[in-house]
Amino acid sequence: MKKNVNADPYLAIIDNNDMVQRNLQLLADDAFNNNESLITMRHRENEYFLELTELIKPVIESHKDVFLDEDACSSSSRLNYHHICFLSKSEDEESFICNITKWLITCLATEKQKNNESYVCQLLENSSPLPNGVNLAISKEGLINLSEIQDRSKLLDHAIDLLDGRRIYLHQFLRRHFDSNFVDIPRILDFAMQQGLKVEARVDPFRIGDMSRYCNIMECDAWFGPKFNQRLLDSKDKSEKFTVQRFSGDNPEEKVYNQYITIFRTSMLDANKGLRQFFVEEYSPYLDWAQSTMAGVGEKYVIQRFAHFVYDQNAKNFEHIDCAVRIFDRNEYDKFYKVVNRNKDPGGKIGKRFKLFKISGGISYELIERSLYSFFRGNIHLVEYFNSLDFSGAVKLIKEQQMKRAALKKEYDRNCPY
Repeated sequence: MKKNVNADPYLAIIDNNDMVQRNLQLLADDAFNNNESLITMRHRENEYFLELTELIKPVIESHKDVFLDEDACSSSSRLNYHHICFLSKSEDEESFICNITKWLITCLATEKQKNNESYVCQLLENSSPLPNGVNLAISKEGLINLSEIQDRSKLLDHAIDLLDGRRIYLHQFLRRHFDSNFVDIPRILDFAMQQGLKVEARVDPFRIGDMSRYCNIMECDAWFGPKFNQRLLDSKDKSEKFTVQRFSGDNPEEKVYNQYITIFRTSMLDANKGLRQFFVEEYSPYLDWAQSTMAGVGEKYVIQRFAHFVYDQNAKNFEHIDCAVRIFDRNEYDKFYKVVNRNKDPGGKIGKRFKLFKISGGISYELIERSLYSFFRGNIHLVEYFNSLDFSGAVKLIKEQQMKRAALKKEYDRNCPY
């Protein structure tokens, strides 16, 4: 049986080259700041990538018996080298070497980019909440008032244009899965500002890009929820009520929907003023149904989505909504997750809470719904809770909504003039 070749000693040649490492960091920062994927970026137009190709390709050529060996592997599990070879394989040796070079640059530069643990540490250490060179007023909660800087900025689908050639971003934890693209939260916040509401948001403390390279990509979800239950909003009950919404795991259809356990709390914030508050706390398992790590679960910390909103029973609108993350270290999260997994309450004041955005001032039902369904990425427990439905009833309601949406889209496409 052929023994697998360990590629790590040959990768060390690249690791020990200071010029290579410097350019890998420059490439990583360049792609990161400009919100570009190292996999899909235009390599031939990027000066750092071109220089890295000139530095790394000769190493591949000198040790091609290792790098082109489909059985080569990283014994440290640093890279999935089998997969890199599979993606790079070509009958033409020169093309094979070029492809290996491209994928190695991509993988090694990715190692140097900021990850979710970097963002968690920044929050916990309370270090600078703004990218270098950006001067904006920050509230004590770490938010900038987007409403106040509309003359100096523009909120886009995928950036905040500072109108001086630079762009910054909403916080990393407002992205899909905490690290992908933004979905519709930027549009929701922009809509709120157009309504004259006060909008505050936490921005990404690390990224600062060039507007000349901005790409107005837009990702959408085929998800939206039904109306809230008015009876629940108007309740005068002064005691705190909590409910734990979870899946039984017996229904195969549940795999289509998220697997979070969600706690809802409600109580009167101020009975004299008719202010009723709600909290939503989302507990993620460590692994999903396919045994892959869930978004927000890191080696040291777990990120939990959390929301708080207040309904004004007299004005019949919402006084404010703030969506946040709570951060737990793995040991304490494990303890709390076991509690909620037994349908018990671990307590509302746990973890370290950091607001990501806040909308204030007479907010409509529709905007609250859009904010919650978008922030919690279509958590079906919101439908169950606010409509007093079980899982199957919530799925039926969602499917009805999706069918109506599909019909509207079909009609729009049929009448579209171009």
